[in-house]
Amino acid sequence: MSLFSGIGGLEYAAEIIGGFDINQLVEIDTAAKIVLSDRFPYIPIYSDICTYQPSLYEFDMIWGGFPCTQTSGAGKRTGVSDRTSISGAMFREFLRCVCQCKPRIVLLEQPMGFADRGLRAWVGGLKLAKYSSFDPLVIAADELGAPFERTRLFIISYPTEWEREGVRRCWNDKVREVVQRQRDQARWLAVERRGNSIVARFPGGLVPSLIAVPSNYPGRIDARKLGGQTITVPQACVALEMVKWIWSAG
Repeated sequence: MSLFSGIGGLEYAAEIIGGFDINQLVEIDTAAKIVLSDRFPYIPIYSDICTYQPSLYEFDMIWGGFPCTQTSGAGKRTGVSDRTSISGAMFREFLRCVCQCKPRIVLLEQPMGFADRGLRAWVGGLKLAKYSSFDPLVIAADELGAPFERTRLFIISYPTEWEREGVRRCWNDKVREVVQRQRDQARWLAVERRGNSIVARFPGGLVPSLIAVPSNYPGRIDARKLGGQTITVPQACVALEMVKWIWSAG
C-alpha cells in the first residue's frame, strides 16, 4: 500500500525493479491523482488518509512520505510534535495505518531535515507498535549521478519478532553495492532556464530534442510543484532494492 503517493515516484521505481504488487494508493491532491490515474489505471486511489481504514494484515508493506512542511530545512522546521500542523497530523495518520494493518515492512521517505525534526518520534512510535528500524538510508541524488543534491532519508522498519540480525551485519556493505549499481544505471533529466521558459533535455537515447514549457501554459505551475515534491526514481530504487534484499533474507 502506498500512502501520500504524490505522482508515483516510488510506484514507478517499483515497476522498474519488479517484484512488488501495489494494491492501493492514497493521495488527496487532485492534480497528483490525475497523474496517478493515467500512470497506474489499474490501482485504486483513496483520497483521504484520515478516513482510510486498512484491515489487519491486508498489506505486506506500507510505504510513503507524509508532507514535509514542518520537517524539511526549507519549511517551518517545527517538526512533528504539533498535532495541528500538517506534518504532525499526517505523521500520526501514517502510524495509525501501520498499527491497524501490521505490515511486514514499513518504508518512510522524508527530507534530510527529518533527522532532527521527527526521526526519533517516528522510530519511537514504531517501537511502541513493536517494530524495529534499520539505520536510516541517507541518499543524495548527486551520489547517483544527478546534477543536483536533493538528499532524502529512508527508514525501513519491520516487526520486532521478525528479527534481521544477519541483515544488520551486512547493512552498510549492501547499501554501498546498491548505490553503486543505481549510479551506473540511472539516467537524469537536465533542466535549465532560457528566458521565461524552463527547458528540459532528456538523457541520451531517449528523446533527441529539447522540450520547453511557455510561462503561461495551463497546468505549468501545478506540474512544477508536483515535480518538486516527488522523490527521484533512482533514489526510490535504492530504497526498494534494500527492501527486496531484506525480504529475501528470511
